[in-house]
Amino acid sequence: MNQMPFDTDIENPWKKRDEIPYPKTVALIPIVLIYILAALSPIFIGAEQLSLIAYIGLCAGIVYALRMPRIVISVILASFIPVALLGSFSAGVTVLGIVAGTGCGAVLLTAMPSPWRTVILPIAAWGIAFAITGDPALSCLTLITLPASLLLALATVTGQRRTTAVCYTIGGLLVTVLALLVIYFVVTYGSVSRDTIVSHFDTQREWVVGILVRYKDEMLKLLTEQGMQGSASYTALETLMSRENLVTLVAMIYNILPALVIVLCSILAYESQSLVCGTYCTLGMKKMLTPASVAFTMSTASAIIYLVTFFLTAVLPANGMASAVAQNFYLILTPGLILIGFGATVFRFRTTKGGPKIILSILLIFILITDVTALFSLLAFFGALTVIISAIGARMIGKMKEQMPPNGTNFGERMPHEESKNDSKEPSEEKDKKDSEDDTQE
Repeated sequence: MNQMPFDTDIENPWKKRDEIPYPKTVALIPIVLIYILAALSPIFIGAEQLSLIAYIGLCAGIVYALRMPRIVISVILASFIPVALLGSFSAGVTVLGIVAGTGCGAVLLTAMPSPWRTVILPIAAWGIAFAITGDPALSCLTLITLPASLLLALATVTGQRRTTAVCYTIGGLLVTVLALLVIYFVVTYGSVSRDTIVSHFDTQREWVVGILVRYKDEMLKLLTEQGMQGSASYTALETLMSRENLVTLVAMIYNILPALVIVLCSILAYESQSLVCGTYCTLGMKKMLTPASVAFTMSTASAIIYLVTFFLTAVLPANGMASAVAQNFYLILTPGLILIGFGATVFRFRTTKGGPKIILSILLIFILITDVTALFSLLAFFGALTVIISAIGARMIGKMKEQMPPNGTNFGERMPHEESKNDSKEPSEEKDKKDSEDDTQE
């Protein structure tokens, strides 16, 4: 998924270990405390007061560790959105705990001359959790960010691009998700098999449909008590939320469930990698950040796939398998292209002046007022076009460079073989001139 417009080989700064500006141990103490609190955050789920305290503590720790407003706002905002949507700090502390645990774990693995010393931290977090809960299985939730931290640290020290580092982190988070699912199925059903998985999700779909049907019945009952039976609102609710429509809707949601999980992991992975970059700057390790490690890019293939699936989801039957596959690809690629589209829009807004800038401002305000969700689709679409146009421009520049003369030769200069030809002609020209002068004298 990586592509740079002008791809240059940049030496990996982590190869020269004797030149790495490792911070002092004292400077890493706040990172250690943040990691421990983040690791403990899953055991606070369900206890709203403890979740609130842990959430505030993580926010304060991240602000102190980063001290970079742009990254701080991005990380905290990503964790506050579920709080606002679900009305629970348990969701917020879970998101913030995963981001802080993954990012701080990767920082500690890479910012210490002896990474093996960090092994004691997960053990300490597990011990603290066991002392609080007395449940060894529940205490293992403190280890859920380990795979992502290890892979993010690996991507960092091997000099991978930012997009690759994010993909590594996504892989670590998906490993954790799969491990938790396997444990759940083994504990609940005694085994993991295709029939067990299919039966479980069929039961879950029926359960969700049942909840929605009961909600519809309560709403219809409320409208009946208010004397609105037979009204347009009553009829619309009864029609739109019929059992058949609800079954179709729930089936569509479950079809795109893999993409939703990957999108969530993508957001968490991106914020974790951003936290790593910001922490390096605070610790005096900015030298370890290369242009490739901080620039987020996507490949031309991903942009083309997005545009294709964008149109396919509009024409294919909504409940078909082909539509489900297209929707999954479309959703997975959307977050990254939104970032690129947002960056390109900000750049255009800064560089555009006069009337076009006013028109662009009015258009953005109109979209924000009318339909915010459409703005995300437009940003992703614009991001895909930006990637494709940038790739075409880079290829054209590459061809122009190939057609240029060798280094050190300007277009106005004569080539060596041309100079030799001219030099060889000079004696004959002088001889002809001398003969003409002799003739004149005679």
